[in-house]
Amino acid sequence: MGMAVSVLLISVLGIFAIMPDAPFVDVLYELTSAIGTVGLSRGLTAVLNTPAKWIVIFTMYLGRIGPLTLGAAVVSRAQKRTKDVHLAEENIMIG
Repeated sequence: MGMAVSVLLISVLGIFAIMPDAPFVDVLYELTSAIGTVGLSRGLTAVLNTPAKWIVIFTMYLGRIGPLTLGAAVVSRAQKRTKDVHLAEENIMIG
């Protein structure tokens, strides 16, 4: 939940950095819908410029993956666990 809110906050700040006169409620609604992957809109997406649309697309992608899954993948990749794996050896009689 905290990662989803963080992604939402960063996305909202990114949209406002690109388009400062966009209505706050519309931006928040669009990005909440994007991270929740519900497909609702207040019509703001049509008037967004290209970098702002990319932010919405990225937010949709992160919502689809799931921030918790993404965080777990990043952490497990950073730890690079290496375990010694030994496979069992056995002579199998056939027939």
